[in-house]
Amino acid sequence: MASTIEDSTTDSIKAIVNYYLPPADGGPPEHYVVRTAAASKRPMNARRVKIFDLRGREHDFNLDHNGFQLVRHVSKEKKFDNEDRIKAVYYPEIEQLMKKQTGATHAYIFSHVVRNHSREEELKLLQGAKNDDMINLDSPALFAHIDQSYDGASIALDSIIESGLAPSQLPTWRANAHRFAIINAWRPLKPITREPLAVCDAATVAESDLREITLRIRDDYIHGRGQKQLVRNQKIWQVAANSQHRWYWPRRQTPEEVLLIKCFDSKMDVARRVPHTAVQTPEDYGPPRESVEVRCLLFWDDEKNNSEKARL
Repeated sequence: MASTIEDSTTDSIKAIVNYYLPPADGGPPEHYVVRTAAASKRPMNARRVKIFDLRGREHDFNLDHNGFQLVRHVSKEKKFDNEDRIKAVYYPEIEQLMKKQTGATHAYIFSHVVRNHSREEELKLLQGAKNDDMINLDSPALFAHIDQSYDGASIALDSIIESGLAPSQLPTWRANAHRFAIINAWRPLKPITREPLAVCDAATVAESDLREITLRIRDDYIHGRGQKQLVRNQKIWQVAANSQHRWYWPRRQTPEEVLLIKCFDSKMDVARRVPHTAVQTPEDYGPPRESVEVRCLLFWDDEKNNSEKARL
C-alpha cells in the first residue's frame, strides 16, 4: 500500500495512516511496553487517506476549534544537541509562546524528545530482535495517537507533582486553576523533506473513535535515555479509522514554524484533543527527519471547565 507520485496533488497527498486495530482482528492487547520490539511490530489498520496541505490556510485553524495551530517562531537554540541548553534556552521560549498563543496564566514544560532516526533504521534493528528486546531509537511515530487520554492527563499531572521535579508553585496552580491543558510544540530542526507530522481536525474526530491504551515503561528504557522518567505507566489514545476524519499537514515545514498540538484540555466547550501521526508521503526524499517536541502543562486562573465532569 505504498504511496506513489500519483497520490500527490498541489493541495493534498494520499498517504497511509496507521489506525487502531482491535485485538479481535489481530491487533495487540490494550497495553504494550514502550520501545520493545513487540511494540514496534504491533499490527495496525493501515488506511490510505487524503491529507490536505495547510499552506495558504494556516490562519483557518486554531487550538480551541481544531486542536492544532501552526505558528511562526524563531528560536535562539539551533543545534538541540545538549539537554541542559535545551532546558535553559528553549524551554522558556516555548513557555512564553504557549502563554501568548493560549492566554494561559501559567506554563511548565515537563519533557521533550529530539528525533533524528528513520523508520528504516528502526526496521533494521527489528530484524531478528526478540519481542522483549529494547529498540531505543527516536524515530517518527507512524500511528494515529494522542499522547494522553483524559485519565492519562490526570495521571501525568499527578506524577509530575509527585516527582519533585516540577516548580514548587505547580500544586498551587492546580488547586487554584479552573482549566488545565497539555499542549505539545513540534518543530523540525531542518526543512521537512520526509515523514512529516500530520494532524486530524479535532472537530472531525468523535469520542467513539478513541481507544485508551496503557503504556508500560521499563527501567532499562529509562536508564538508557539517561533521564529520570516522570511516569512509569501512561495512558494514551489510539484512534480507530473513520471516513469523517480530515487530516492536514504543513508542506515542507521549516525550523521557523512550530506546530502546536493539543493532547488534553479540561475545558469542555473547546477542542479537547487532536490525533496526530508521522506519515510517509509520495514526496519523501533525503536523510532522516530531525525534529524536537516539547510537552507543556498550561493553567488558566480565570477560565472554568464548563462541566463538573471535566477531570483535573
